[in-house]
Amino acid sequence: DDALTREEYMAVQLGRGADPEARGPRYDERQAAKAAEFDAMDSDGDGSVPRDDFIAYAVAQFEEADADEDGALAAPEFRAMHGRP
Repeated sequence: DDALTREEYMAVQLGRGADPEARGPRYDERQAAKAAEFDAMDSDGDGSVPRDDFIAYAVAQFEEADADEDGALAAPEFRAMHGRP
């Protein structure tokens, strides 16, 4: 339907989160961060994020992370984007 619901967004699990038996100690923290990210994308609060809003959010994140504005993310920019040194 060209939109993500909160349930669909939260159901996506990567890495150890995909396996309930192997989830790391930060699983709950990461899920809370995902929920906050969904809320940021759901600008009208209707519980659905249309494709265009999802893409616009990703573009804004990329542009914010691209500190030297060269149109590419270097490893340090990518790590900083994810709060890693």
